[in-house]
Amino acid sequence: MSDKEHTRLLSLIGDHVHPYAEFEVIPVPDPDHEGIGCYVIAVPRSPRHRTAF
Repeated sequence: MSDKEHTRLLSLIGDHVHPYAEFEVIPVPDPDHEGIGCYVIAVPRSPRHRTAF
């Protein structure tokens, strides 16, 4: 859950996802274990996405 890992994920995703998509890497730390947790990759819905509404 370090800044270095966060930067590495941003670079990895940005370099390997094509076509490019907006995204956000959100760290979710484990409250019981310092330095451990997971990351959520948040991607907004495409404006071209059709809904059933």
